[in-house]
Amino acid sequence: PETDGTECYTNEMTPLVDKDGVTHLLWYEEQGGGVFEIKHTYWDEDASDWADIITVETVEHGNFLDGMDVIMDSYGRFHLLACYGEGGIRGGDLQYYINEHVKGDNWRHVDKLASSDIGDHRLFLPEAVRNARDDLLWMVTEYDSDPSQDQEYFAVMGELVISEWKETPRETQDEIGQFDFLLDGGLDPGTKYEIKAVSEEDGMEEVGSVKTFTTLAPPEPESPPEPDLAWTFDRHLDPLYGEVEGEGINVEWEADTPFEYEGNKSLKLDGSNSYVDIEGDLISDETLTVSVWVKAPTSSVARYVVSDWWLGGPNERSWAVQTHGNRFNVLLSRDGTFDTGSVKHYQSSGIEIWNNEWRHLAFTYEGDEDGGALRMFLDGEELKNWRLRIESDASVPSLHAGTGGLRIGATRTGESGDPTRWFDGLIDEVAIWNSALTPAEISWLAQNSIRERH
Repeated sequence: PETDGTECYTNEMTPLVDKDGVTHLLWYEEQGGGVFEIKHTYWDEDASDWADIITVETVEHGNFLDGMDVIMDSYGRFHLLACYGEGGIRGGDLQYYINEHVKGDNWRHVDKLASSDIGDHRLFLPEAVRNARDDLLWMVTEYDSDPSQDQEYFAVMGELVISEWKETPRETQDEIGQFDFLLDGGLDPGTKYEIKAVSEEDGMEEVGSVKTFTTLAPPEPESPPEPDLAWTFDRHLDPLYGEVEGEGINVEWEADTPFEYEGNKSLKLDGSNSYVDIEGDLISDETLTVSVWVKAPTSSVARYVVSDWWLGGPNERSWAVQTHGNRFNVLLSRDGTFDTGSVKHYQSSGIEIWNNEWRHLAFTYEGDEDGGALRMFLDGEELKNWRLRIESDASVPSLHAGTGGLRIGATRTGESGDPTRWFDGLIDEVAIWNSALTPAEISWLAQNSIRERH
């Protein structure tokens, strides 16, 4: 493809073939005046030409791009590391980007992984490695004019750790930097690993001290307290916990459920005119946990699973759980509006969720003067790092006290609160606590029916 840069760093050009067989190119180029740009395009088979070039990032104001590395994982997402120099000094910030939909302009910055000190440093970018658990590991070598000060950085599952390798002979640096990290079956949780620096020229003799790290282990499940409100939809809308019955409109019951026990049913909603209304001011505005089982296809529009939310009409938005595309969303409002400065809007990211299989969704909220804390969970695991996308993170010290009540399978719109954004699929075991459960308690809910707490 033709580029407009004064210099194009073709030695850094990385061709990738995605899961649909489409070839992609990523490179960086100098635009003049100290401006660098990271570029991305792909081969458009229908047009028999390269697609329009996308600018992933522009680096300016005295900085320069010192290197980049990109991989594609098994879902087709692109992960990119870029090292920025600063003020003419080699080395600087190491930034991480992800693109979940590789044919579009969907690149987003995730995090800064490291910063080098001022001096003759360079962050060396070798191959990035994706393992079977879809966690990422990078090794980055920071070079110093004094070889004894060379350091290795590791980014493991989004956590940056620093090694003990500080006496690496200069002549073996390339071999250490371009290492292969191979583990059959990937990285197991809660497991200690060792990485050794060896010199190929010296018969794989160890030339650096051993680096160890331990992967994070999920919490041991703990039984949660009884919910304040819960519905299991076993042939009726009577609550399992609490005293508030639901009013079902055009709902059906289905034998397909996430758990097996006698008489168990799930709620079947048709995506066009079926939902459940639960009236009353039932939810705390200080702390909250919502847990629900969902089975659904992908959807091109946002569909509401369970919510105390009102589109249009009065400003009566409080909280909502949605499905949208292949992700799930959580929305919180502090004043009933959907203004960016008033809403926390979090999404699952880069995970194929909706394929007509049962998934457990949950979120916890703790209000405080610092703006409140929202945590999202999928199948018992908290969403963090690249698995979490934050669209808006406004301060929400407390939730708006909505007046519409709960609605399952739709939300309200207009002055009269007519149903809209109907859910299409199965819902089971909606449970609500006026407290924030722990990750260990959320993990329990992803493995056990709430009937076991009854």
